[in-house]
Amino acid sequence: MLIEKTRDGEPASAGQPAPDPGLARRILIVEDNYFVAHQCESALLDAGYEIVGTVVTADDAVRAAMDRRPELVLMDIYLPGKWDGVDAALEILQRFGIRSIFASAPADPTVKARAESAQPLAWLAKPFNDRKLVATVKSALSDMDAQPQAAILIGEYGRTYLAGISRAS
Repeated sequence: MLIEKTRDGEPASAGQPAPDPGLARRILIVEDNYFVAHQCESALLDAGYEIVGTVVTADDAVRAAMDRRPELVLMDIYLPGKWDGVDAALEILQRFGIRSIFASAPADPTVKARAESAQPLAWLAKPFNDRKLVATVKSALSDMDAQPQAAILIGEYGRTYLAGISRAS
C-alpha cells in the first residue's frame, strides 16, 4: 500500500492536491511576510514544485532570478525598500524573460495598471489558501507551456524579440 507523504514525512492531506513527481518546476517566492512566505513555500513543495529561493526585497528578487533562473516568480507587490514588486517583476521580465504571478492584497487601480506592463500570468488576491495557490501556479505554468515563446524581453534595453515564430522570407 502506498501512502503519500509530505516532505516532512507526514501523510498527505486528502484535501491537498497530490504532488506530481514529474513537475519539479522552479519557482522563486518574493514575499516580505514570513508567515505568508512559509505558507507558500510549504504548499508548493508539497505539490511537487522546487522552490529556488524565498526573498524579501525587490533587489534580492532580481539577484535571485539572475542567479537561480526560476521558471516563474510568485511576487508580492508591496515590499520594503525603494523598489516594489512591480519594479522587480518588470526588471526580471526585461532582463531574463521570466514572468510573475502577483500575490497581493487588492492593489489600487494605479498600481494595478502599472503592474500590467509586467505581463503577469495571474493575480492571486490575499488572503488565499493552499489549494488556490497551487491551482493558480499550475494554471500559469500550463499557460506558459501552451504559448509559443511569443514575447521574450531580452537585454538591457528591454527590446522585444519574437521567438519561435518563423517569418516568411
